[in-house]
Amino acid sequence: MRDASNALDAEDALITTNPDGVIRRWSQAARRVWGYSAEEAVGRHVSFLCCSPEANWRRAGQRAAADEALGQGSPNGRFCGLLTAGDVHISVLRDEAGRHSGYAIRSKGVGLCETTQAVAGRVERGGSGREAAEDAGRRQEFGLVPNRVRLEGLLRHLPGVVHSCLPEYPFITTFASHQVARLFGYSSEDFKGIDLWFARIHPDDLSGVLAAVGRLHESSSVTTEYRFRHRDGTYREVRDTMSAVHGEDGGIVEIVGYWEDITEEKHLERARQERERLRVTALAALDGQETERARISRELHDDVNQRLAVLILDVNALEAEVGSPQEPLCRELNRIRGELKDLSRDVHDLALRLHPPRLEGKGLADAIVAECTSLAERTGIELHFTVGELPSKILPLASLCLYRVAKEALNNVVKHSGTQRGRVTLESAGGCLRLSIEDFGVGFDQQNRHKFGGLGIMTMEERVRVLGGTFSLHSKTGQGTCVTATVPLSGGVYAESADSLSG
Repeated sequence: MRDASNALDAEDALITTNPDGVIRRWSQAARRVWGYSAEEAVGRHVSFLCCSPEANWRRAGQRAAADEALGQGSPNGRFCGLLTAGDVHISVLRDEAGRHSGYAIRSKGVGLCETTQAVAGRVERGGSGREAAEDAGRRQEFGLVPNRVRLEGLLRHLPGVVHSCLPEYPFITTFASHQVARLFGYSSEDFKGIDLWFARIHPDDLSGVLAAVGRLHESSSVTTEYRFRHRDGTYREVRDTMSAVHGEDGGIVEIVGYWEDITEEKHLERARQERERLRVTALAALDGQETERARISRELHDDVNQRLAVLILDVNALEAEVGSPQEPLCRELNRIRGELKDLSRDVHDLALRLHPPRLEGKGLADAIVAECTSLAERTGIELHFTVGELPSKILPLASLCLYRVAKEALNNVVKHSGTQRGRVTLESAGGCLRLSIEDFGVGFDQQNRHKFGGLGIMTMEERVRVLGGTFSLHSKTGQGTCVTATVPLSGGVYAESADSLSG
């Protein structure tokens, strides 16, 4: 093919087309002259660069063929209205067999904006009337029309829709960019000259949209959100940023807006709000549960256990009246006393499990130390406890959460680790409390974590989550297990709990 394909990187702009005028190649210099990238231009008809109808391009091709036959090489691009600065040469391309294979379009490598500025400078500096008039005409052709063509390309690449309408009810649409088809299923032509926009706003949102339009008399721009009916009958959530176009008398002559489809954004926001609502509800329920456990614990300790103590004293008094410890009745009273003592210890342990009074009296660190000490005495497991610098006051919900996590994790060490060593660390860092319980036991495959205290792990994780904290469990077969819980020391989560309970 006898074309200029080897000159695609030359200074002059070069475009090649097929015989019908569809662009096949686009040089780097062409981008500088016309403002479009190769991706934007290749595959489109060259007439999109023209200010004249496509028929003019076909006549230009015919003229180029005639020039070729006559052996002329004069510029012929302006005949078809091709928008460029300087001369344009259109030549016929032929393949090796001499058949017509397309056109080559060359232009000097000068950008439109540069030429417009140069022309404007010459007009301002003066010159002959004819030269000034020609330059002014070239400035209009090379400046305004390309801007309109370029604007159309930009509108096609915007994610949203530019639209405009008359400023009074029923707000007849005057323009809608091509993206309206992708967003709402309508073509740009569907909108023109009718009240399609206003008629398809959700009835519940009309008053808000009218109020926003009314604010345009006081503000240069307003943003409102509403639901707009898609061609398929469903509603899309849109954000509309509207501006008023004012006439010479200062009145609004048109409203220009920009639609953004925020349907997915709204769905995500509603899902986030629902998760937050459930979290606050769970937090309030947890707070209420702990309050009730504390009440039951106090009743068991102060009432039930005291009454058991009285019964033990009564048994002691009866035993003294019987006399000889060898009497059958005396032996029976001794058995009853032993069972009452066992029951008293069980009630005491139950009260402590429900709500450890040491947590309120001595604080979180002492409560965990007492738990570690008790576990070591019962099982023989050696636990090394490290306490970092802690704040003087820790909110009850945070203390309770970490205490419950520590108790459950230590129980799992006893049940599943098969070790006699463990490590517990409590510290504060970055506005948070962090608790970690580590053992040096058998560990497990985390894919089978449900077999190793699965419900307990879920309970620990949920307690931490509702306080806005983080929970992690790391384990590997033969390398032990580490549970880490981190909760904020303060923040809105605790206030939300108080508000939900008081409300």
